[in-house]
Amino acid sequence: MDEREFDEMAKAMGEGVPRRAARQRAAAVGAGMLALAGLGATAEAKKKDKKGKSDKKKNDKCKKTTGRPNNCACNNSSQCASGNCASGTCKPKGGGGQGGTQGPQGPQGPQGPKGEPGDGIPGPKGDQGDPGPQGDPGPKGDQGDPGAQGDPGPKGDPGASGTASITVKTSESNSGSSVSTTASCGTGLKAIGGGGEVSSGTGYLTASKPNSTSSPTGWTVSGRGSGGGGSNIKVMAYVICVPS
Repeated sequence: MDEREFDEMAKAMGEGVPRRAARQRAAAVGAGMLALAGLGATAEAKKKDKKGKSDKKKNDKCKKTTGRPNNCACNNSSQCASGNCASGTCKPKGGGGQGGTQGPQGPQGPQGPKGEPGDGIPGPKGDQGDPGPQGDPGPKGDQGDPGAQGDPGPKGDPGASGTASITVKTSESNSGSSVSTTASCGTGLKAIGGGGEVSSGTGYLTASKPNSTSSPTGWTVSGRGSGGGGSNIKVMAYVICVPS
């Protein structure tokens, strides 16, 4: 209803228009107002629906990895179509103003959590490293237990059989108060034993021994007379010889 229709309805009601006609006009006016209200509500609903679709379309664009429009949330400038991410929001890129001085470096952030192992192919085996330095000697270990007794060795071959050729030779000294004589084996023989005795007079032996300590070839005996003033005696030497 426009202003003219409203004025005519008010005038008619004031001039004594019949009550029935006035009610009809009022009903028509009410229906018009309801129609206008319905049209207004429909227009408002369409406006809200259009705005919702626009917001959804904007939200979808704000989820893009790159090329986000202004006023979308961002983490870095590469996500914004303007190339300018300021305070976590894509902003229009300003003109080339004079750059300010660089601020001080911020403190290092905490270490992030350990990442999951990758699915990549393991690399080739590296070269063997150089040997490390020789370590210090370890402490001396405890003495081990004695080992088990070994088995007896094999029996040796029997030696060659033979017979010993024994020769006994004698030698008697001259007469005197102190005498000595040696019984010798001779060439090709060696002494293996011997002895001696006083063969004449009264006296005693003072020595009975091999003529050498390394390779004896005879036996030597010595004696002394025991009578008053040293009586004269003789001594006899014996030597047992075998082939050398």
